[in-house]
Amino acid sequence: MKKNGSKSSSTLVPIILHQATGERPRAALFSAEDAKKAKEVAEKRSFAVIEVSSAELRKVANRLPRGTLSAPGLDVVPLTTLPLYNELMAANTATAFAQGKLEPKMAASWDAIKAGDLVIAQHTRADGWYEAIVLHRTNEIFHLKWFDYPRDPLFVRHLKAIALTAVPTTSKAA
Repeated sequence: MKKNGSKSSSTLVPIILHQATGERPRAALFSAEDAKKAKEVAEKRSFAVIEVSSAELRKVANRLPRGTLSAPGLDVVPLTTLPLYNELMAANTATAFAQGKLEPKMAASWDAIKAGDLVIAQHTRADGWYEAIVLHRTNEIFHLKWFDYPRDPLFVRHLKAIALTAVPTTSKAA
């Protein structure tokens, strides 16, 4: 007999996450049975919900702890490590690009760079710089994916190893 909530990882769907400034991030995987209630709790607490909709996202999500739902106000979304949280956010953005739900944009300034922006990233000193999509940002550390090589793995670069793309000017036709 299985205990409640001990379903296989293939039926664990929604991920609930939250990171307040200065706090460790929280992230948990909930069972399909608890999906609706978990989403309601997340909405009340202003936590984000990610649906596991790709193999890449599932690979990262399966490393998360399982969340628990109990009496009102006592629901638990456990703490997670910052590297795992960053990897999860990057996989979520990569999935959105792959599914056509997100189009690359150009950041107007260094401080404005965020997930979904198109930047130029240094591959190696010998190989040069190429377009990349920002998947997640933590201070001056960026999780990226090559724009022209979406099957290549995610990679990380410091702010000093990326460059802004030119911001297009809008011209009005007469």
